[in-house]
Amino acid sequence: MDAADGLPPETRLHILRCVCGAATSLPSQTLRVLATVSTGWYGLSLSAAILPFARHLHCRLLTPNHNGKRFGEVWPPDEPLQVYRTQASQTLGDQDMLIRCLQMCLHRRFQPAMDLYSQLEEATNLESWMRQLRDFRARQFPPTSGPGEAPPPVWCAAAVVLPDGRLCVVGGGCYSYELANAQSSLVEVLWHQPHVYIFDTASQQWSHQVTTGAQPPVAHAYASAHTLLGTRWVFWCGGYYCQAYNTAFSLDIETWEWRAMRNSSEHQPSPRYFAASFEHLGALYAWGGRSLKDKYFNDLWRLDRSRAHQDVVHTDEMITSGSCPPARFASTLTNCDDRFAILFGGGQWKTGGRFLTDSKVTGSHSQTADT
Repeated sequence: MDAADGLPPETRLHILRCVCGAATSLPSQTLRVLATVSTGWYGLSLSAAILPFARHLHCRLLTPNHNGKRFGEVWPPDEPLQVYRTQASQTLGDQDMLIRCLQMCLHRRFQPAMDLYSQLEEATNLESWMRQLRDFRARQFPPTSGPGEAPPPVWCAAAVVLPDGRLCVVGGGCYSYELANAQSSLVEVLWHQPHVYIFDTASQQWSHQVTTGAQPPVAHAYASAHTLLGTRWVFWCGGYYCQAYNTAFSLDIETWEWRAMRNSSEHQPSPRYFAASFEHLGALYAWGGRSLKDKYFNDLWRLDRSRAHQDVVHTDEMITSGSCPPARFASTLTNCDDRFAILFGGGQWKTGGRFLTDSKVTGSHSQTADT
């Protein structure tokens, strides 16, 4: 490589095209080697002739940025979130929420909370103590606001780009805690978000989209496999550790009508959530996921919408070959020009709060990626 540094740039670009340009997999490993050997060669490898997209990546924040989130232990969830309880419980009062907020901030070693804790020791009565806590929460975690009818801050929502360029989001949710009994035992509840919101990238305004038809059941649009197939946004599987699905629903993006899709195989695949998914040749593929009983999958399934006009879909398991990735959930699976798919990340959740990650990248379909 040192001897080749004296070559003209055109010659070096030709060499890089041979190394990277005709590659059938992402040449990131090759680029890393070039970066460690010569910054000049690495700079040439990022040219438009080698990686046309590399110099056009730009991130820009379109919505207001806030320090905190108005849900969970910090702020009581509010409309339009809807609570889903698996056992009897009573909501936390304002005093309980404030104490819970302080405890979680201290547990996460949030410095303003640690400073407040030392000041609270000087409070002369409960009223003064609570007033300082209210001021702290309002200052550090202000109520969420945004342009237009912005959706609430949630996890695991589904998003798709509409044909006119607008962004559409639906589903998601967040966890919170409530009192289960007079002894102040806490139980976890899920607040799910069932509504549809549209973000206009030109005006940078949110709007709430009214829908008709039978909405999916609780948390079906939470951590689901989904894609836009024609004019129908299809949701498959989904849920969380207290409720999982193997059924499918569709949302027509022209009429905004929800429809339940009848599955040709009622019991397959097994109900699961956080399956990795992608679209390929008009079908939705889902890999992996997690079931209610802490079981993880590494199988690949296809949902065919050939009879979607009759609200019928067909699901079948795809037989794969090669080195099968280990079972896990919360991975991403990306279609790369209908030639191969990239599976990245995910892991398995272990009791006690440990998440065993898997940062290996595996290719499916026809090729294996380098990264």
